[in-house]
Amino acid sequence: MSFGFAIRNPSGRLWMSPEVSPMNLIERLTITAAHGATFTTSIPKDIPIMIFVSYAKKVNTYMFEQTEVSGFHAYKISGGVFIFYPATSEIPEEYTMGNHQTSLMTVYVFAAMAKKTTRYGLAIYNASGRLVYSAQMRPLQLCHYQTNHTKTIDIDMKESIAVAPMHYSMTGEENNEGDLFDWYTTYNYWVGAYKNSVYNALTIKYEFAGIINDFNKSNALSGFFYIKTAIYDK
Repeated sequence: MSFGFAIRNPSGRLWMSPEVSPMNLIERLTITAAHGATFTTSIPKDIPIMIFVSYAKKVNTYMFEQTEVSGFHAYKISGGVFIFYPATSEIPEEYTMGNHQTSLMTVYVFAAMAKKTTRYGLAIYNASGRLVYSAQMRPLQLCHYQTNHTKTIDIDMKESIAVAPMHYSMTGEENNEGDLFDWYTTYNYWVGAYKNSVYNALTIKYEFAGIINDFNKSNALSGFFYIKTAIYDK
């Protein structure tokens, strides 16, 4: 940093300066989550973004495919697909049917930008005159919950939360059937949030053939990210 000030977190890592903008809550959307629905944010495509989701009722979660509409970040929602096969395989029809449940959904949209909503209060600009932070912003307070590769979760978080749409655990197993190549299966477990409850909202099974050493030890992820919604519902 060549000028101005710097704010660092307890570990000494740079959190904010005239050259760095933290993730801030930019908008909170309430939409109906349904297969094929698309929602567009007000965040320009060149700004980093992160979303958190909570449902109005306990439903199987949806996949969120990031896309772009008129230069802004957008997401397309697809129904839960419960199993994937290799691209060269014939996919059985019963495994391609989407999840047709619907629910109201609150989406908390964070981005590395700031807005000034009043004429008063603290406002920080960088050397080019771009607003970096204002006192009206509510920065992202990111929380992490460790699951240790638990396959099924149903956790009472004791407070209302929203989760980043992601899989919280991935496990694998080897299915050696004596073919030329060994067959492997991975299971991806996705997280959903409803009021105080966090649960396994989707399980994706993926089968493929190949040669992999120590596949059974190949686990990835062991938890999920979330926010406490009381901070952002004010």
